[in-house]
Parts: sequence; C-alpha cells; structure tokens
Amino acid sequence: MKAMTLFVTVLLAAAPLCDSIYANSAFSIDNSAPTTSGAIINITPDNVQEVLDTYPFLVIDVYADWCMPCQMFAPTFKEVSGQLGDTYQFAKLDAGTYRDVTDQFNISGLPTVLFLKDGKEVGRRAGRLSKSEFVSSIEQAFSK
Repeated sequence: MKAMTLFVTVLLAAAPLCDSIYANSAFSIDNSAPTTSGAIINITPDNVQEVLDTYPFLVIDVYADWCMPCQMFAPTFKEVSGQLGDTYQFAKLDAGTYRDVTDQFNISGLPTVLFLKDGKEVGRRAGRLSKSEFVSSIEQAFSK
C-alpha cells in the first residue's frame, strides 16, 4: 500500500513537470485544428449540452495536457477529423480542466474517445489508438 501511495504521489507531482516538458514538443495538442467542415469543438461546462443536442454524430477526445498517450494520439485525432469531418463532428474535452464534465461521462482513463449518436453514447475506446483502429472504431460505433 505504501508503494502505491508513493507511486501516485510521484505521478501527481510529475504532472506539472510533464506540462512544461511537452508544451513545445511535437506532441503538443492543437485545440483549434481546422477540419474540412469546420473546427474541432472544445467542450466546456458552458457548451456541453448544446454540443450534445446539436450534433447527431459526435466523436469526443477526452484528454489531459499532461497525459503523454493523449499527446501522442492528438495528431491522429486531428488527421482523422480532417478526413471524416464532413460526416462526423469532432470535439475535445480537457479532463484536466473540466473534471465535472468528464465525470458526467464516467471517464476512468485517458485518453478516452467517446462516440455519441443523437446525444447518447454508442461506444468508447480507451488508450491511444492507431489511425486504422480509430477509423474502424468510428465506423463500428456508428453502424449500430
């Protein structure tokens, strides 16, 4: 138990350090990434319900800036959103900033991608995905 407590303490203490290390890296997250049909939406407490009500096919990347797998997945999310943005609306939810919104979706690990159809969750994937895994997950989730 002491080892686990120490590990969690070290992990939490390292999070701000990771922010500064990766802030200017190739893995930094571009929250304003344009797509062919518009911008990737940033979900906040102020707009979450409007976003859920407005977009029938919604793909949400739940991430945190300090999360290395999240940062590694960000370019894939951006690329796929550019390719499939005419069919699906892509959005990002910062779990580090908007924990209350993240809790509404019962997120237990990062990154997590949520697939919502007409405001209802039809699928989710946790962990970093390759481009082919991500595209396949989108197709599978919305084919139900």
